[in-house]
Amino acid sequence: MQSTYQKTKDPDTRPTGGPSSASDRPDDRGDHGAGARDWSRTSLADQGLAYWDSIRNGRPTPRREDFDPADIPRLLTHVVFLDVIDAGADFRFRVIGDAVRSASFANHTGQCVSDLPHVSPDGPLMQTLRSAVDRGVPVRSPIPYEGPRKEFSVRDHLVMPLADAGGAVSHLLLTVDLVDTRR
Repeated sequence: MQSTYQKTKDPDTRPTGGPSSASDRPDDRGDHGAGARDWSRTSLADQGLAYWDSIRNGRPTPRREDFDPADIPRLLTHVVFLDVIDAGADFRFRVIGDAVRSASFANHTGQCVSDLPHVSPDGPLMQTLRSAVDRGVPVRSPIPYEGPRKEFSVRDHLVMPLADAGGAVSHLLLTVDLVDTRR
């Protein structure tokens, strides 16, 4: 099984690759088996993409029910989980990992992305989220950090769609890799 994702700078670029079995799922249980990947040297976005690919089960987009946070404990602090509202007209924060929340203006859990004063309706964040919904594939895009901690910047950002039983994208799983520029 090959993974497909889109980079927003070149919509025709859809690199493929990644793990093809559930045994390659990123976790920190310590029992990775012979030949397993060393996840400590893999970017958060790549770990997220590998997990997303591993739960597809032959479908173009994995189902929401296939996502289990227990499978990705090391990623959880860097994850944002969103409900898709009206096919991408808006998005609601369901879960915000601690690393992301600590770099935010407030805990936005339960709020809509469009309600945030620093998010433009047609800005890069909303465009990236909508692209993942429309295409049904992960989108890796540099989104500038906007928050209270000016020493932070976003190193990497991946938006991964999850579908309902009918195949429509109903949720988005994001990995957000923030870096402290003072280090």
